[in-house]
Amino acid sequence: MPKAKGVQYFSIDEASASFFRCQPYKMTLSIEGCGKRWTKAQALSGQRAEAFEKCRGCPIGAQHAGHAIVLYSTLYQSPICPRCGKSNLRMIDGTRCVNCYNREIEFKRGRNSKGTAPRMKPLQRRSIRVAIDNGPVKVITSQHSADTVELMLGAMRRTRGQVLFGLYGRAPALRQGRLF
Repeated sequence: MPKAKGVQYFSIDEASASFFRCQPYKMTLSIEGCGKRWTKAQALSGQRAEAFEKCRGCPIGAQHAGHAIVLYSTLYQSPICPRCGKSNLRMIDGTRCVNCYNREIEFKRGRNSKGTAPRMKPLQRRSIRVAIDNGPVKVITSQHSADTVELMLGAMRRTRGQVLFGLYGRAPALRQGRLF
């Protein structure tokens, strides 16, 4: 198994593996066990991934698993609705919660269940430019979005890798705190 740089390894009597101290979990792990935890963290999503939350972005775990380090947002595969910001495990098409989906249907129909016009911020067509891991620029477009932040959060939730954004036209400056 590959060893990570800057990690102090030790052996335990009657065990053939090398061990190290995992600081995020404050436990002793074998190299093989750490690599398996990192691999499992990459495969899991949603609530099941919470037990491996600190393993997912760990560079030491990636090295122990024999993979390159992957940088991505802490929002990756999180159950947060990009439109309303609420944590919800039920997502429609992986893009919005059930409540936001229902409001979108009402907006498209022009009436809610009571037959009156829905009172909500109008949904509009928006586009953003995204570069993943300094790769080619891709355009993400949504026909019905509440704002540009919704598209950005959606991209961060679905994209494995480092995400860089570019906006079309003259958009107002967005502070980073507004994204979270």
